[in-house]
Amino acid sequence: MASSAMIMFWMAMMYITLSRMKAVSASYQYPDEPYINFTTETNHTCPQGCSTCSDMRYICTSLNVSTVLQTFPITLQYLQLTDIPSVLDIQNNTFKRYASLRYLDISRNRIESIVQGSLGGLWKLEYFKISQSGVIVYNYFQKSPSLKDMDNKTLCDLKALKYLDMRGNNMMSLDRIVDRLRAMTKACRNCTTDYLDLSYTNDVDVKNAQIQSYTLKRAKMAVFKKLNVKVLKLDGNHISSIEHGFGVLLNSVKYISVRANYIKVSFWQDGNIFFLVNFLIMYNLKVVDMGGNAYLPIKVSHPIHRRSNYNMQIFPANLEEIYADNIALTKEFYFWDDDICMSTPNHLKVLDMSNTIVAGLGASLLGLYNLTYVNFQNSKIIFTDPNALNCKNFPKLQTLLLGNVDFRPMYTQLNDTVSAFQNCSTIKSIDLENTNYADPRVNTFIDMDNVRYINLSNNGIVSLDIDLHNNWNLKLLNLSSNRISQLPKLMMSQLDHTAKKAKENQTKLVVDLSFNPLLCGCGQQQFIEWMKTTRVKFYNFESYRCLRNTEYHLLHTLSIKETALMCKMTVIVSISSSIGVMILVGILSLVIYAKRHRLEYLWLMTRQMVRRTLQTRKQPDDYRTFNYHGFLSYSSNDDISIIVKIQEKIEEEFGLCLVIHQRDFIPGELINTNIIHFIEASRKVIILMSNNYLESRWCNFEFELSRNKRLDATYDTMVMILLHDLKDLNKDKISSSLKSYLGQKTFLQWPKDSSQNPAFWLRLKEALDFGDVENGTDDDDGTDHTDSTQNNMIENQDEGYPGAELIQLDIEPRDVNAFHYDGVLHDDVVVHHNDNSILMTVDAEVHIDDDIQPLL
Repeated sequence: MASSAMIMFWMAMMYITLSRMKAVSASYQYPDEPYINFTTETNHTCPQGCSTCSDMRYICTSLNVSTVLQTFPITLQYLQLTDIPSVLDIQNNTFKRYASLRYLDISRNRIESIVQGSLGGLWKLEYFKISQSGVIVYNYFQKSPSLKDMDNKTLCDLKALKYLDMRGNNMMSLDRIVDRLRAMTKACRNCTTDYLDLSYTNDVDVKNAQIQSYTLKRAKMAVFKKLNVKVLKLDGNHISSIEHGFGVLLNSVKYISVRANYIKVSFWQDGNIFFLVNFLIMYNLKVVDMGGNAYLPIKVSHPIHRRSNYNMQIFPANLEEIYADNIALTKEFYFWDDDICMSTPNHLKVLDMSNTIVAGLGASLLGLYNLTYVNFQNSKIIFTDPNALNCKNFPKLQTLLLGNVDFRPMYTQLNDTVSAFQNCSTIKSIDLENTNYADPRVNTFIDMDNVRYINLSNNGIVSLDIDLHNNWNLKLLNLSSNRISQLPKLMMSQLDHTAKKAKENQTKLVVDLSFNPLLCGCGQQQFIEWMKTTRVKFYNFESYRCLRNTEYHLLHTLSIKETALMCKMTVIVSISSSIGVMILVGILSLVIYAKRHRLEYLWLMTRQMVRRTLQTRKQPDDYRTFNYHGFLSYSSNDDISIIVKIQEKIEEEFGLCLVIHQRDFIPGELINTNIIHFIEASRKVIILMSNNYLESRWCNFEFELSRNKRLDATYDTMVMILLHDLKDLNKDKISSSLKSYLGQKTFLQWPKDSSQNPAFWLRLKEALDFGDVENGTDDDDGTDHTDSTQNNMIENQDEGYPGAELIQLDIEPRDVNAFHYDGVLHDDVVVHHNDNSILMTVDAEVHIDDDIQPLL
């Protein structure tokens, strides 16, 4: 498959390359040899060095002789003696025996001179070749030793000469050859020579001095008029200018070539080959080849804009082909803002301006209605108007070569409705290589229903989506050296239809995707399968490599079934992995939810340990030592078991010292005095918030004092524990200050079940933040000196009330309120409760009498 694709590819390339040569040789170049009927010839045995031998022709390309043999048949009409290894000596009457010769080729031989009479007897000779082979390096013809001299009357015997090729004899000089031609016209006034190739014959002058610049004078050109020359080649002769009047002297010329000279190309400058008047009167001129002239323009930093109401360009009406490649047309780079119109009628068919500094065109090029071939490859030309290449101005255009021309100024104006190549139904070949067309529009080639060759290589195309449903005649689509990873589905379908149509016409469709970063993952499975099964032929398919994951694979070795199976397994594994991850996440979520309190506890423990390890506590600005760690503010109407649990946990397990009003308030003091005193003596206030708490006047008093204490401290002095859910609190009883606190601060929620206990107690311990107090702290030996209730009672007795007596009454805790009269504790009795007993401290002189009993 790849070999067939390669053949088709190179056939297409040959078509594009030879299209110019075919146009010239078929229409304007004189035939390379006369017509001779060889069907009646009798073949002979060839000596060594000859390939064809008969009574009519001898073709010898390496015959080892030093002179022209006189043993050839006298009926010989075609003789080729080329590449003879020794010096070939041309003597007087050398060819007299061969009077029937019509074609003589003695090219690429070492001939020192041709003397007068050497060509005598060749009165039927039409084609005479004595050219030299070589290579052109910077306009110089490098070759082996060439013909140095030819007698002045050497060509006078050639009465029928139509074709003279002396190309490459650079030591002859153009003036010397013209003098020999002039002598021939004098000897035969009616003789005409249709084809003269005098290229690379002018390195030295008649005095053998090196030529640097040469002016072609009228006196020299007169011989071309006398010979009625139709094809004139003067390439590489150091011509820098041509004198006035050349238009009259060359008006018989149909094809003129002045390549590789130093001619300044301008239509308006005096003394130049294209001086306008001389150029226009060359009525028969059909082909001009002026490429490769070494004149360089003056560089300008910005294009010079020209706007004119009259942009008519005039040239010979019969001119059909212009070759102006590898030159600069003007001294300055002009930008034409208006349309440029060519004079009509004209017959221009071929325009080759490749590798040329042309101009900028901001409008259309009009009047070229017969144009079939345009070549702007590698040219410095700017198109800004999409209509500049609208084929309505070139209704016969077949070949459009725009490779390496920067079309970004024009492409930016294109969209899905405006195309650069509208009405181009006659185009057969289009070259857009390296034109910075990275995003071809869908409608780019929609009008080209006869296109055969499309070149979009080296444009940096990433995603190609062009409409090819009208391009049924397509034979080559070159997409090489882009950034294409795959083709879209619609393009694959259209190429399949085109390939089917090509097969019906016994041709093939070739697509070149070489040097593209093709992918062959699961996302490209359909594309890979298409490439392996389609009728489309891919150029050099065996070299295509594609990337799968991180490895490259030869595309032609990939198995479609294995790729499909791999992709299915990938999908299965992906789905299974997703489901597995979802199940694992679900299980993990359930475990986390079930163990959330334990996890919270562990997190709090870890955070506390880290803080203790990494951080050093800073003393607040108002640092001082407190007597108690916390003041327990609660309502006596709440569940007493909660208060007991909190008391036991904080004092017995945490080792902290609390203030509990039933136990610690000083007997005989006013309640508000006790509250103020013990809140001030405590580092923090622990509030057990409930609806009962909201109902209590003293509890609200304690909250307000705690809030004021928090405002004066540099640390948070309040720890609030909600015994109910926040939503269950009596909203009507919540003060504005409490509502503000609940909205700004984080509070603790009394655990609803035992699973929440560890985290709750740890959070409470962390919220208390210990602190330094005078009582209830550990000594250096680690002994716990937390006072028991009874010890506190004794301490208070000793310090405040000498001689007081401790009395313990076994009464229910709920009856403790019986000792209050209108919120004031009895002056002589201090009551402390502990579990199911009441401890009272009374004055020694006070006795429990009948008056007290009702209170109990």
